[in-house]
Amino acid sequence: MREQSYLIVNPLEDKNVIERFYHFGGNDAFPLYLDSEFDAQKEIGPWLLPNPTDDFLFYFQGQPSGFVIYYSDSIETQIEHWKSLTFAGLDGELVLFRYYDRMVLEPMLSAFSQIELSTFLGTANRIKIISNDIPFSFKNSAPRLTHQLEPWWRIEKHHSQYSLKRHAWIVERLAWQRFPELMKTVYNLNFDIQLKLIGFLKQGRSYQLSNEELEAYSMIQLSKNTQWEEQTVFDAWYLDDKQINTVKKAGKLAMSNALQQGSEI
Repeated sequence: MREQSYLIVNPLEDKNVIERFYHFGGNDAFPLYLDSEFDAQKEIGPWLLPNPTDDFLFYFQGQPSGFVIYYSDSIETQIEHWKSLTFAGLDGELVLFRYYDRMVLEPMLSAFSQIELSTFLGTANRIKIISNDIPFSFKNSAPRLTHQLEPWWRIEKHHSQYSLKRHAWIVERLAWQRFPELMKTVYNLNFDIQLKLIGFLKQGRSYQLSNEELEAYSMIQLSKNTQWEEQTVFDAWYLDDKQINTVKKAGKLAMSNALQQGSEI
């Protein structure tokens, strides 16, 4: 089969990308959250756009919101591969893997070994990302079928150096996606959301919170002066009872520390 291409795009980075794809002659765009645990969010999750036209690629070059994949097998195989990457293992826990977010993917690609790159790309031949108008590509040296029915991809520590600034940016974008009305309320409080989130993430890490616990803790702290309840955040981040108790304990500890610091002034 001759080599073909498709794009994986992030509608949160460009809210018009799907409409533009169809406007420029595209067909059969596929939401990768379809028939998954995140089916209700399929419109704003990752999309696979097959056989993009030259006109759309010209638009995408100026407004990048994902990456291009080149492949030589079936599009159905490609769809199943990327759907299987929705969840990944991180430090022994199952997390939502936002591979379609360039802020997540770009540093990981450079950190992958050739074996890891081939595993990540599956049967695809290569991947190309357009960043700041400068495209960069990675070739798959050994395309092979890798997806499984159960979560199988594992995120290793060397894949990406942790960045508070990048994490805060990701959390804010997720929050606008999951509860825009809350974020409008927070925005109207007239403070720097990014700066606040960086502080709360740093604080949460000092309490040994990790992954979804850390993000939920930061959002709860961010929404303290609103009418929104903590359970809204817990539900949005799919926390179980054990994780919820951990986050609540961290919140009480933060309040106790704040009161103690206030009494010492």
